[in-house]
Amino acid sequence: EKKGFKVLMPKASKKTAKRIGYIVTTTVTSSLRKENQERDIRYWTYHHDKEHYGIVLVSSKVVEELDF
Repeated sequence: EKKGFKVLMPKASKKTAKRIGYIVTTTVTSSLRKENQERDIRYWTYHHDKEHYGIVLVSSKVVEELDF
């Protein structure tokens, strides 16, 4: 199944948004390592709307299959 995950972070505090992004990416990576799963994840951040940043996490294989 080809899917990824999107997390929204508040723009009100850039420091909070950065902290949330860091926590999400490191937690996902460390959880995959603990479960002995592939950790080849790509992610990018973007401006979702006036009040939120977004971060998208997708397997590198899915990114290649979808020609991104």
